[in-house]
Amino acid sequence: MWTGGRVGDSPIRHQDHAVLVNFNLASALADRRFHRLASRLLLPRWLAYQVRRMRVAYWPAFRRHSPRKPWPMVGWELLVLTARWRCLPFHYFRYRRYDPAVTLSHALDHLPETVLYYRILNAVN
Repeated sequence: MWTGGRVGDSPIRHQDHAVLVNFNLASALADRRFHRLASRLLLPRWLAYQVRRMRVAYWPAFRRHSPRKPWPMVGWELLVLTARWRCLPFHYFRYRRYDPAVTLSHALDHLPETVLYYRILNAVN
């Protein structure tokens, strides 16, 4: 039984340590592959949900909102947001970025959930 001591007196042999490291690496790689596959499989359901929410809640709220930015400005901001975040800008309508008080730079500062959940968290986890 190992009771401590010098650094080189570890009860785990070098070969056992290499096996543990390889197992942890293989486990991390499998976990990453699973997250990538799961996010691709869930994408159609997520997109259908977002489109349904847009049609039922966000678009009617956009149409009723007064005052709102002019159509050309809304279109331009949607293009800029799409190019900046490389995703569909549902958050523009959800968080009422079409209000004249909201500047384009403020709208660009908002991190969309798509980017957070499907890019950043997948890369971190």
